[in-house]
Amino acid sequence: MSITNQIRSELTLNELDSRSRQTFHEIEQMSRDENVPYTQNEHYYFHHLEKYLEQYRLIRRQSDGQSSFVNALHSPNPETDQEHHINKVLAHLASLGARGVVAADLSRVLPLDDLDPALRIMAEVRSYFQGWSLPRTST
Repeated sequence: MSITNQIRSELTLNELDSRSRQTFHEIEQMSRDENVPYTQNEHYYFHHLEKYLEQYRLIRRQSDGQSSFVNALHSPNPETDQEHHINKVLAHLASLGARGVVAADLSRVLPLDDLDPALRIMAEVRSYFQGWSLPRTST
């Protein structure tokens, strides 16, 4: 290896080492500054969290072969046997005092699957950044 290549190699290693230390220091500083994610709009966050979590669960259930039941909950068809049973459940809930429950709410009582923690993370991230997609107004 020529002396020129050795010098280039040494300079490259020194530069990489310097940049690595600088990057590590900046990441540590950012971690200290932003300990816990925070939003001043918790009411919007939780509203969107429930909305996106339900949407992701619906898509997951449809891809898992539960599409006929899930579709019956979200797109009622009065001529199906499932719709008749769903209406009976809603009537029984109303007789027990749970008024205002609609068929789409019944999907919340379905058992969670193994991917529910991942779906929750997806919904949390999407909800947290929801405000960033809104148009900004100048003040």
